[in-house]
Amino acid sequence: MAIREKLSGSSVAGTGVAAALLIVSAMLLGYYHFTTNADHPDPFSKFYSDDDGRTYFRDSAFKFPPFDHGGKTAVGALVFDDGDKRFVGYLYRFSADAQQQLQNIYANPPAGETAAQAAMLLMQSPQIHNEMEIKKVGGSWMPSSQMGRPFIRASDGTAAIIVNP
Repeated sequence: MAIREKLSGSSVAGTGVAAALLIVSAMLLGYYHFTTNADHPDPFSKFYSDDDGRTYFRDSAFKFPPFDHGGKTAVGALVFDDGDKRFVGYLYRFSADAQQQLQNIYANPPAGETAAQAAMLLMQSPQIHNEMEIKKVGGSWMPSSQMGRPFIRASDGTAAIIVNP
């Protein structure tokens, strides 16, 4: 006797199979959701440091550094992973003018844009990029336009990977 014939003859068996399929589907969906969300960066979060890169913390991407963090000045942090550990390789901050522009557009986005969209677009613009400063941890601040692509070597000599929050 085929499975279909058995199921059509018994409503208990059909209900049991349907319930089992629902449970398996829910388990797979839950597994997919909780394992893949941890691997996807959050575009609304950034890393920051308030101790020259010795440690870092995660906060809203719409805190435009430098800003006050518990009485200390926090700046943006570029976090790297060298396969063994995660660490801050570079720090960045906006000029007072760029910071004011970002705060203004976030508070008053253009019609048809959310505050997040407007701020993200402005943050990626050349006018703001030219108003940023960057430095290696322990180094001196320089205009971001004078620096190439941030690069850190891992302990084995390969490139360390930038980590997104």
